[in-house]
Amino acid sequence: MKTFISPHSWFAFEYPDSWFEFEGEPGEFLFYDPDEWKGNFRIQAWRDKDKSYGRQCVAEELRKKRVEEKQLGSWRVAQTKEHFTEEGEEYVNYYWLAGFENTCVECSFTVPAGSSPEQGERMVASLRINSLGVFFKDKLIPIRLAEMMEIDDAYMQMERVAKKACKTQFKDFQQSINVLQKLVDEKELNQLGPDANVLLGMTVCALLAENVEGLEWNTFINNKEEKPVLVREGAVVADPCVLFRSLSAPVDILSVVDDIVSEKE
Repeated sequence: MKTFISPHSWFAFEYPDSWFEFEGEPGEFLFYDPDEWKGNFRIQAWRDKDKSYGRQCVAEELRKKRVEEKQLGSWRVAQTKEHFTEEGEEYVNYYWLAGFENTCVECSFTVPAGSSPEQGERMVASLRINSLGVFFKDKLIPIRLAEMMEIDDAYMQMERVAKKACKTQFKDFQQSINVLQKLVDEKELNQLGPDANVLLGMTVCALLAENVEGLEWNTFINNKEEKPVLVREGAVVADPCVLFRSLSAPVDILSVVDDIVSEKE
């Protein structure tokens, strides 16, 4: 099973190894198996200053018609379901509302009509909700969509600079590293502002993840710190945020790459 931790450590839950996060509606997180679809699991949360907010949300939901109480793991949840048809196929949406102190979490699981909601129930049962001001510490989890978007944005910014300054785009690995070195040497990255060193680190790590077997992205969470890191066999081998601490000093990108590739091999 994989672990997902929400931004700001509001909640965490476990989901199957074959499932991945995909872009959902604003404020929600969407998961499913892209190779063998068995349902869509969506989760979102709200917070309030009132420490009884989560409990009140569940209590109010349970007062509505066609809402039933169900025990999933340690959670007393409010459950509802609705049937709908899409492109001639019948589906069922299961909804579960869980509350803890200042936080209310809503989960939904969409499956073909007649399918069991058991997989969604297991994910809800694994839910952990933090108190206000409490954060997860020293956790590595599969790369979240938020960090992947951050990496993609850095890569695109670097490629735009390369296209403008060198009249080229990134191609194979060695050519891309050479282009990046030229951009550093000719001070072209200064136009990216004070975060240029981080954007360079993201881009170099993205090239490594694409081209070196065994290297992959994770999200690292420690208290309020949340960032993408490059890992090999569960161990961090590169932090793009500090890979190049300053672009004012001489930078040898290929040497940095060699150090990352050779580490723990």
